[in-house]
Amino acid sequence: MLAKINFKLVTLLLILFTLVSCGSSVKSRNEAQKEFEAKLASLNSFLNGQPDTSLRIIGTISFFEKVTGIMSESDGSDIGKFNPTKQDYLNWQQWYKVNKTKLYIDTHTGKIELKQ
Repeated sequence: MLAKINFKLVTLLLILFTLVSCGSSVKSRNEAQKEFEAKLASLNSFLNGQPDTSLRIIGTISFFEKVTGIMSESDGSDIGKFNPTKQDYLNWQQWYKVNKTKLYIDTHTGKIELKQ
């Protein structure tokens, strides 16, 4: 009788753990997609003439290069690249359309990663 109760308890705990893990994974994926989309929107605004007074564009270009592996055509200096091109935007946007379901936020680093 005790073994039967323990088996049911263990089974129930495994099911709950699986559901929680899946929910966490979906949340992480959705957050990664939202962040990527926000950075694409920011880049698009920059390309359409919105000034970047805080030089966030340097970090945005670096982010896209690291996540996608697609290097920007823009020029730069020791601190980073400053002038992304419309082609950069199109390349990163197309990459996102193909790979968005593979993006997640790494729980250890807090950074967006691509699931292989």
